[in-house]
Amino acid sequence: MDEYIKKLLEQVRFQKAHKAIQDEIKAHIEEQIEANIADGMDRETAEKQAVRDMGDPVEAGISLDAVHRPQMAWGIVLAAAV
Repeated sequence: MDEYIKKLLEQVRFQKAHKAIQDEIKAHIEEQIEANIADGMDRETAEKQAVRDMGDPVEAGISLDAVHRPQMAWGIVLAAAV
């Protein structure tokens, strides 16, 4: 799980979003692990399956990067230009 999250976060350029993304992804994986265990899997198998279910970490990270972009502080840019 940690390796998946690390790989995913490598795709997200906005560093300030990393903690929130990490917490969210980890929560989703943990929920899926619990569901897999309830379905009869042992913990190790349940975690591996939950991570697989999340899909490709690079693709997911690229998608999250598109959403979590830093906003340009146009006010500061204009003030500096003046």
